[in-house]
Amino acid sequence: MCPPPTLRGGSSAQLAFKVTDSHGKTVTDFEVEHTKLFHLIIVSRDLSYFTHIHPGLIRMG
Repeated sequence: MCPPPTLRGGSSAQLAFKVTDSHGKTVTDFEVEHTKLFHLIIVSRDLSYFTHIHPGLIRMG
């Protein structure tokens, strides 16, 4: 695996991720929790910034 890129403050980036189980199989069956399918919390290393967003699901392939 490649190390993750470093992002500069104030810049924008597009994130993509895949959820896998303990066997490496892609998980596609999610339950709605608190009216949203996903909750993503992004926190800076020094904990001075955080955001809570709800990304959408894009099915690949």
